[in-house]
Amino acid sequence: MNKLIIITRGFPFGRGEAFLENEIIFLSKHFEDIYIFSQISKSYSQYFSLDEQRKLPNNVKVFKLNSINKTAKANQIFKLFKSPILIKEIVKILYTRKSIQEKMRSAFDYYFLSISLYDQIIKKIDFNLSNSLKENLFFYSYWNFFEPLTAYFLGRKFNGISFSRAHRADLYSNFQKNKYLPFSGFFIENLDAVFTVSNDGNFFLENKYGKSEKLQVSRLGTLRHKKPEFVFTKYLNIISVGALYEIKRIDLIIKTLENIKNKKIVWHHFGDGPQKETITELAGNLLKNKVNYTFHGFKKNNEILNFMQQGNFDFLINTSSSEGIPVSIMEAMSLGIPVIATDVGGTGEIVNNKNGHLLPSNPTTVQISDAINLFCSLSEQEKKSKRDSAYNTWDEKFNAQKNYGVFVNQILELKKT
Repeated sequence: MNKLIIITRGFPFGRGEAFLENEIIFLSKHFEDIYIFSQISKSYSQYFSLDEQRKLPNNVKVFKLNSINKTAKANQIFKLFKSPILIKEIVKILYTRKSIQEKMRSAFDYYFLSISLYDQIIKKIDFNLSNSLKENLFFYSYWNFFEPLTAYFLGRKFNGISFSRAHRADLYSNFQKNKYLPFSGFFIENLDAVFTVSNDGNFFLENKYGKSEKLQVSRLGTLRHKKPEFVFTKYLNIISVGALYEIKRIDLIIKTLENIKNKKIVWHHFGDGPQKETITELAGNLLKNKVNYTFHGFKKNNEILNFMQQGNFDFLINTSSSEGIPVSIMEAMSLGIPVIATDVGGTGEIVNNKNGHLLPSNPTTVQISDAINLFCSLSEQEKKSKRDSAYNTWDEKFNAQKNYGVFVNQILELKKT
């Protein structure tokens, strides 16, 4: 039987990697055993609670890993220079002739992190799993940062299959410092597959590294839920979901809502982060006595979903400057809620002018206001049509049962090839 080893940043602990909550259910039905190796790093400690573990299928076992230092110590540098993989990456960096020092540091950091992670996993395997791990092993890095290199080493040691997912920050190098993600080309060449969550991500990697059969699209998905009955009202009921980071541009929503005239507006936002104080202050200054708004902070996925089901929302709005394909948009559309969103990353693969409104990637408040006003001017029948189209888009492209079924088949096909 097949056994799956998954390397995560924190799942099933804390807030992160919520996408895996649905995916693990489907994976567990097709693999005899699943072993999750969860990194609990200091940088994620504000999000991860070791006392809180999300519910998992019975055949899934979790191993907590220790925090890994980011930079190799001086006495380890010499050992790293013996690696042909690292040497090859350094040669590529030298050919770029730009930001060489910073890129070299990043490559060393990634390589050292991957080796340190590998050593921890090997110790856990030797101590806990050596008798149970036999043939048909699959090593799955949920991210495409340094972890795929660990999956590659594990695949070679155990003669198994190694692959990764690539989402947004771990894929679009143009959003990284120095526009560089170490070893991305190596992953495509040497892993058995790199699965991007959107066509846009796939095109980006193809344009950067060339076409490859190892690059495959495997969309994320959400579960089917009962669609709520929508009641048309005279006021505008809006929801948004996103961590309070600069990249999410929640300030754009606030500045836009300030300019919407002659319309009572209720706005609910879910998400927390370092911009909390700035965003709440801005909302207090611009929206006081104009918009009835509530910042709910961080809530679990199922809590947000329940709120969406009961909230009678006209639409969800997303103004991010960078995305993969937001799960919040999938969840909203699965309930028949239209979406107004920026055309960034793979968002254009789910949002269009039939099921909502696709904004430019860097919209002005006027452009967002125009989209909202256009939505308000629609007849009830036209709004219903958008709601139906939103649901149909989700069912066709982002239904978890369909997408994760396909993903399992894609994984198992790797063994044959």
